Amino acid sequence: MEFIISFLILFSRKKTEPFLRYHAYQSLFLGIVLSFIFLILIMFSFVFFLTTSTWANLFTSIFFIFILIILSLYLLASLGAILYCAYIASLGKVFKIPYLNIFLEKFFKISPEE
Repeated sequence: MEFIISFLILFSRKKTEPFLRYHAYQSLFLGIVLSFIFLILIMFSFVFFLTTSTWANLFTSIFFIFILIILSLYLLASLGAILYCAYIASLGKVFKIPYLNIFLEKFFKISPEE
């Protein structure tokens, strides 16, 4: 979802406003990082289940439930982080995500104070 909103802001007429452009890029890269972590978790669980011999194994069943709980908590935490960042930005305040803001300012020369 954050990809769509970020692209709308970046390709709109207001893309010249530094505050909006900074937060759109920040949201875009946050979405990329969160999606990458989610894909790694999914691939890890998929590989684990391919390597187990049977689905009836008690350990496998418990681990499957554990992975589902971890993935659900990860998705809820990601959604919460995105909504919090959006709320802070809607108040007109600059919210810098640690390490991500360094990446944006160093490699893309993007800052909210331009």
